[in-house]
Amino acid sequence: MKFVILVVFLARVAIASNSSCRVTSLKYEEQSNITAILEKHEALLLMFLGFGGLSITLGMVHYAVRRYIYRDVHSLDTVFDAGGKVTLGLTAVTVASQLLWPSDFLQSATIMSKTGLGGSLFYAISIVLDILMFPVLSLTLKTRAPGAKTFLQIIYARFGKEAHIVFCCIALFANLITVMALILSAKAAIYVLVKDVSDEMILLLLAFLFGSYCFIGGLGTTFYISYFNTALTFVSVLVFIVHVTYKETDNIFTKKENMYEAMKCIQAPDGNYENSFMTFRSRGGVIYGVVLFLMATSLSFCDQANWQSRIAAKPFQGVAGFFIAAYLWFAIPLTITITSTTVYMSMSFQNGTHLLSTLDIDSGYITPYVMESVMGKTGAYMLITMVTMALMSTGSGEVMAVSSIIVYDIYKVYINPYRYRRYEDELLRYKSWCMIWVIIGIVPYGLIIFNSGVNLNWVIFTLQGVLNAFPFPLLMAIMWSKCTAKAVITGSIMGVFAYVAGVLTVAGLVYEGGLGNFLTNTSSDYSLLGGITSAVIMSVSSTIIISLCTHNIKTKHDAERIWDKTLSIDNPLNPWRNVYGEELANINVPEDIKVNTTHMTKIFRSTRLLAVVGGLISFVIFGVVIPANVLSLEVLTFDQFSSWTFACQIWVMIAATFAIVVPPVEEIVQIVRYYNRNKSNELLNKEEYTLSGSTESLADTEH
Repeated sequence: MKFVILVVFLARVAIASNSSCRVTSLKYEEQSNITAILEKHEALLLMFLGFGGLSITLGMVHYAVRRYIYRDVHSLDTVFDAGGKVTLGLTAVTVASQLLWPSDFLQSATIMSKTGLGGSLFYAISIVLDILMFPVLSLTLKTRAPGAKTFLQIIYARFGKEAHIVFCCIALFANLITVMALILSAKAAIYVLVKDVSDEMILLLLAFLFGSYCFIGGLGTTFYISYFNTALTFVSVLVFIVHVTYKETDNIFTKKENMYEAMKCIQAPDGNYENSFMTFRSRGGVIYGVVLFLMATSLSFCDQANWQSRIAAKPFQGVAGFFIAAYLWFAIPLTITITSTTVYMSMSFQNGTHLLSTLDIDSGYITPYVMESVMGKTGAYMLITMVTMALMSTGSGEVMAVSSIIVYDIYKVYINPYRYRRYEDELLRYKSWCMIWVIIGIVPYGLIIFNSGVNLNWVIFTLQGVLNAFPFPLLMAIMWSKCTAKAVITGSIMGVFAYVAGVLTVAGLVYEGGLGNFLTNTSSDYSLLGGITSAVIMSVSSTIIISLCTHNIKTKHDAERIWDKTLSIDNPLNPWRNVYGEELANINVPEDIKVNTTHMTKIFRSTRLLAVVGGLISFVIFGVVIPANVLSLEVLTFDQFSSWTFACQIWVMIAATFAIVVPPVEEIVQIVRYYNRNKSNELLNKEEYTLSGSTESLADTEH
């Protein structure tokens, strides 16, 4: 897929003479020109009955499948790992879906409106490179701690309670930031699309959508919802592209020539080549890309919702699923952002001034405004569908993440640390109440956020940047035997102080207004870069130095003892060894032999090769080939712009085909296989019972 698109793009790039135009600097409106187009009852019926009804139905379907086919519905682990054998297709679309936040439809357009084509591309590349880091990490997790349901259990097994408490706080903080971003994204989208909707109604809607179906079906339902989210999103994006690009219309704003002229003639910031939006050479776009990569990586490491997708699949499905997810995800925000932002710039250029205020743009209103203006109610329904499905997928993942932390890392460790059959049933009941309270807590938490005055831009960039202090200590805890508890605690704390100091220092010295214009200046590119760089340097250096000074690993046997602790994370009533019984049998590991990391490494040697080779190839494509080709272009000609948009559209069509077709086919095949296996086992047991009964009767007769 990737090579086809690159060939199409490069083949169609032709040097053509640039049309001359007078460079125009557009002013921003002081007041918002946004008018909601959907009636409140229309939107609420769609979201409550349509999406809510769909989610509850899928929850019941998944519950029935786990009960009657897999027969593990009463296992606590199934609630939080979906059985541990999720198919490759579902893994891919779920990873893509959970990383496809509403802000990817909203804030990516904001960045492109400020930095041009470079901003949209490097926004997408930064997230994709983050996704590509995790196949190897996923494999390491599954081979060193296959029984872990949260990444915090690894911290507890290795370092004890002090480090565990610190990282529990970090994980919950990451969940709070994610939920905050979802709530603000939901408000931004619903406010601009729906008339007279209140904050309280939005929060009640979110609580219902986040919690209704995962309460019924657990994490497995989230995978089903993620499939529908990804499929509907691809369909909506394709409809939007076709309507804007290929449908015959009298709308002058959607004519490609006018879109190109606007992007070329509106004056861009000084960091862009020749002050043009129609170029990939954008200093601001590159800086935002670097910042987003570091922040996305930090959130991926610290958010338990992302670990659940890795835990729920076997190593091969996890590794391959993450690679596919990267290519799926890349297509969506890049394509919709280019389409919506170029149309908006065309509209503004024809108008002679920006149609939205600075606050509207920072709030992410460009895409809603364009879809409403170009497609009317149809566009509004399409966008609210994409946003709602993204909210459901990501939001339910956060509910499950918080609940799993409370159940596995707080209740089982510090409140009621016992294990027996009745205890498992008690945890299942406790899990239900835990989910209910987490869901209810969304409403007061959202009201606090709405009244705090923070905007989506500040939450996504500045607040999320705090998490950059934590990924390296966590990575070392999973991959380096010499890492110590003192090192991960100190490295994390020092990283936070360094981040705050870096952001405040740069914001106060570099930007006009200093810290007096707090929300704007602390979320600007150089402030974020200074803070994140400081956090990463401090946390990395502190973790390494303190580990080297405090570890007691002297032999290979000492290192093996460290990983024996993580391999011992298990549920006696549902041992992880059962999941890998077939693989262990293939390398002749008897049931009475304790499994070690050597066994697990041997089992998944080919999967590790896939992770390394696939990761290197993908990194070269996204990190070298694509940037090198587009950065070789200066200000794009009309033919080059047309070739780039066409290549993106081909990419999204291929990705849509996979996302829509493959996951349900794989899932149906797996369900049918398990059903047939169950029938065969029942028949075999019946024959054995009949034979046993006949033998007993014969023995009685002889006696």
